[in-house]
Amino acid sequence: MLVYMSEEWLRLGTSSKGELLLYHFVDTHCHIDLYDDPKKIIEQACQQGIEVIAVTNAPSVYAYTRGLCRGYANLKPAIGLHPLLVTERFRELRGCKSDFVQSAFVGEIGLDYSNATRSQKYDQRVALDLILSWCSNGTQKVLSLHSKRAVGDVLAALSPNVPKDVKIILHWFTGTTKELSKAVGMGAFFSVNEQMLRTKSGRTMAMSIPQGNLLTETDGPFVERNNKPISPVDVPRLTREIAGIWGVSIEEAAYRIHGNFQQCNVVQ
Repeated sequence: MLVYMSEEWLRLGTSSKGELLLYHFVDTHCHIDLYDDPKKIIEQACQQGIEVIAVTNAPSVYAYTRGLCRGYANLKPAIGLHPLLVTERFRELRGCKSDFVQSAFVGEIGLDYSNATRSQKYDQRVALDLILSWCSNGTQKVLSLHSKRAVGDVLAALSPNVPKDVKIILHWFTGTTKELSKAVGMGAFFSVNEQMLRTKSGRTMAMSIPQGNLLTETDGPFVERNNKPISPVDVPRLTREIAGIWGVSIEEAAYRIHGNFQQCNVVQ
C-alpha cells in the first residue's frame, strides 16, 4: 500500500530571481537495512517527504531491502556489493545478474584501496567490471560508487563500460582536483554528507563541486552525530550547511539539489 506523504513533501520558497519554488530533500546514499529499526527510519523519511536511495552492501540483503521499500514511492532500493566485502562475498554475485540488470538503482559498488592487499584490489576490480558489464544493458540506471583511494581506477573502469543512460553518483568523493574535473567531464554527480563538511578538505571539496553536480547523502548509519547515527531526516540540516557554502537560502539549495536528483533519477 502506498503511503501518503505529509505536507512537508512540498515546501514553498522563493528563488533569488523571485520565482516560486516547490522543493523537497534527497538522501542518495543511506543503508536503511543496517539501522536497528529500519521501519522507523522509513516512516520518518516518509513523514518528512525525503527521497532516499537505499543502498546495500551485499546482494544477499537486496531482497530484504527491496521488501522494506515496497509501497513507499520515495524509497529506491539499490543492489550492491561493497568493495571491502568483495573477497568475502564474491560468490554472492552468482545468480544475481538478473537483479543487477533489472534494478534501476545499483550501489554501493566500487573500489577501496585504503587497506587492501594486491589480491583484494584485483578481486575488487574484477567484481566492479562484472557489475558494470551487467549495468550496460541499455536501460536507465543510477549507480552509487565508492572510490576511497581508488578514484583513478574507478574512473578508468567507468570510461569504457558505462553508456550515457547510466548515471553515476560518486559517493563521499575524496579525489584530486584533476580527478574531480575528469569526473565532471564524464557527467558524474557527487553526493556530499555531513561528515565531509566537518573537515577542511571536505568543505573545500564541496565548494569545488559544480552546483549542478552536487547531491546530498547521509551514509547513515555509518555517519554519526553525538554518538548517534544520522538518518534521512537529517538531510535538511546538511542542506542548510550547503546553502551557507553556496551563499543562498536553504529553500534555493534544496531546489537546486533536487533538480540535480531529477536529472539522474529513474522512475521504476
